[in-house]
Amino acid sequence: RNEQRGFVPTVGVPSLPDFAFDPAAPEVSKHVPLLIGSNKHEMAYFTRLRDQEVYNRKLTEAQLSERLNTMVGGEAERVLQIYKQHHPGADPSLLWTLMLTDRTYRFDSITLAQRKAAQEGAPCYMYHFEWESPVDDGKALAHHALEIAFAFDNIAKAPEMSGGGPEAQKLAAKVSEAWIAFARSGNPNTENLPSWPTYTTQDRSTMIFDNECAVRSDPDSVIRRLWSTI
Repeated sequence: RNEQRGFVPTVGVPSLPDFAFDPAAPEVSKHVPLLIGSNKHEMAYFTRLRDQEVYNRKLTEAQLSERLNTMVGGEAERVLQIYKQHHPGADPSLLWTLMLTDRTYRFDSITLAQRKAAQEGAPCYMYHFEWESPVDDGKALAHHALEIAFAFDNIAKAPEMSGGGPEAQKLAAKVSEAWIAFARSGNPNTENLPSWPTYTTQDRSTMIFDNECAVRSDPDSVIRRLWSTI
């Protein structure tokens, strides 16, 4: 009774006859547009719950190396050097949070977007939520599920997530408007955001949600290429 147990969908039943998006985008949803993305520091939400050493920025360089060796073995030094170059000045705790996030949530989102784009059916739109919450003196970062309050324009009802405030509210107006537009038409473009192209494996156009929203082509490409080889 005191154990934490997860639950996941079961493949091979009428409601899920095969793996979704593996090895390719499913034919059944070829005609359905896709809006997909991730938050810059997804794992900060989980370190707050389960890894206070990381959440409170107390991880040492030696501890980071040990964890990284466990995760990627002989690739540890290469991963560490690429992250240090890409995130100059980041402490070991922040680097570990980024590594965990990129290897799971972000890389998986990119993989799904690639497969949807390769299907050449309905369009795919990619975002990366980079706005950092001021909660816990900024340690909350752009954590898992933070974007939900923005998408539903419920900032005032979730101050423990975003901290509230005018910056969060201003961004929430833009994000929620894009989500509504996508729900209505399958296209998230609005007058209050930069032009948001569809995601292709050539351009990899990605909407960056932050105080200043912008579209970038293949953002953090060195990180994407790194995890595609491990």
